[in-house]
Amino acid sequence: MLGMDNHCAHDGLNSIILPFKIPSDWPPIWDAGHGMSDNGFPQRHRLTGGLMIWLFYVLAILSGGSLSLQSGVNAQLCELVGHPIRAAMISFAIGTVALTLLTLTTAEAWPTRSAVMATPWFMWSGGLFGGSYVALTVFIAPKLGAGTYFALMVAGQLATALLLDHFGLLGYQAHPLNVPRVLGMGCLIVGVALIRQF
Repeated sequence: MLGMDNHCAHDGLNSIILPFKIPSDWPPIWDAGHGMSDNGFPQRHRLTGGLMIWLFYVLAILSGGSLSLQSGVNAQLCELVGHPIRAAMISFAIGTVALTLLTLTTAEAWPTRSAVMATPWFMWSGGLFGGSYVALTVFIAPKLGAGTYFALMVAGQLATALLLDHFGLLGYQAHPLNVPRVLGMGCLIVGVALIRQF
């Protein structure tokens, strides 16, 4: 089982890459780290204190909202191109271009060939889940409506997340299932029913 004590899960979640210098007279919420890049700019800065977690809360909410927007955009694209898988392919192609451009702006080293060869096979399967999600969203969301679809999707996400936490799978820190967590899941199921009904 892989642990979460790696760059993406530990250092990456506590750092933000900035393409500019932080003014010296800014409040002390930033700590420079990882030295200087070739152009003299700090390669990475860390948010300190409680501000970091609140930023992550906001980003999580925004990412959830972006999924609703994505499903509507892709549904419209599906009407244009005539098939949900085709729409998903175009969506992923555009996303790949955007991520490639972002990758070119980072100074992080690529893994070695030996590290890639030693990687468990399932670590390469994320794109399959993502592709399936986009294709199913394009096909199902317009039929159920955004509210019902995403309520059901969040219920599925949370149920899976509780199991991953309970057993400490895929590198997540073990967090045993307990009564408050089960009650929270129950409240979500009631919310799904209310959204579907009204």
